[in-house]
Amino acid sequence: MVTLALVLDSSGFPRRSKIFSGNVSEPSTLEEMISSLNKPSESSLEDDKQMSVFDKKKPVVVMDAGIATNDNVQWLQANHYRYLVVSRKRHREFNHDKAVEVKRDKDYIVKAYKKYVKETEETEIYCHSSERAKKDQSI
Repeated sequence: MVTLALVLDSSGFPRRSKIFSGNVSEPSTLEEMISSLNKPSESSLEDDKQMSVFDKKKPVVVMDAGIATNDNVQWLQANHYRYLVVSRKRHREFNHDKAVEVKRDKDYIVKAYKKYVKETEETEIYCHSSERAKKDQSI
């Protein structure tokens, strides 16, 4: 197993990537991944000086639930990173009345609901897929 860290530009094109060792506790590697991806590579010379991959603004960090621990989210906040993470919460609060349809196909509907949490100053987005709901019910 390996972990892929990837930096994309605003158009979605990869600017840098790095593969990290697998079988490592992912939550403990976030800071190392971010600093490693931001270091100028040996081949990135521009006007005789090496440039950082991150431009003037820090990137938005996107993580799955495996690395999105409370400690890592707190580290991102303390270091002023914007982030998007898959929640580790077991209970999800989907409000069907406030949800908006984001995709419809002949077989399924996907809706999303946005909620701002004052205590954490975070925006949570909940998604509901009719196909996923059917699968969950069958299990």
